[in-house]
Amino acid sequence: MRLSIVNGRVIDPANNIDAVTDLFIDQGRIASLGHAPAGFSTELSIDADRHIVMPGIVDLAACLREPGQEFKATIASETRAAARAGITSLCCPPDTNPPIDTPAEVKLIQQSARDAGYCNVYVIGALTEGLKGD
Repeated sequence: MRLSIVNGRVIDPANNIDAVTDLFIDQGRIASLGHAPAGFSTELSIDADRHIVMPGIVDLAACLREPGQEFKATIASETRAAARAGITSLCCPPDTNPPIDTPAEVKLIQQSARDAGYCNVYVIGALTEGLKGD
C-alpha cells in the first residue's frame, strides 16, 4: 500500500528531524520525506495536521499484570492501551506475582501477546527462582 501522511509534525531524533512536512510510505517503509518520489501514486492520504508522526515508543518496564493479577488487567488489555498511546514494543519485567521465573511462563506471555497482536512484548525472565537471589 502507498500511503501519504500530509502536513504532520515529523519527529525522528535519530536523524535530527523535527519539521512539519509530508511523509510518503510504500509497502510499510518510508519512501520519502517532504516530496513524493517520482511515480508515487497515493492509495490513502492521512491529514496529520496538529498530529505528531514519529518512530514507535518502547516501554522498558511495563507492568502487564499477567500472570497473577488478571482481575486488574490482561496482556491483551494492557498491550491494546499501550498501542493506542504509540507504544510499539514493551518489556515485561519479572516482578509479577508469581514472578516470571520459568521458561513456561515466558512462553505463555509471549503466546498471549502474539494472540492479542497489539504490540511487541519482550519478556525479561527472573535470573533466580522466585526473585530470591539464590
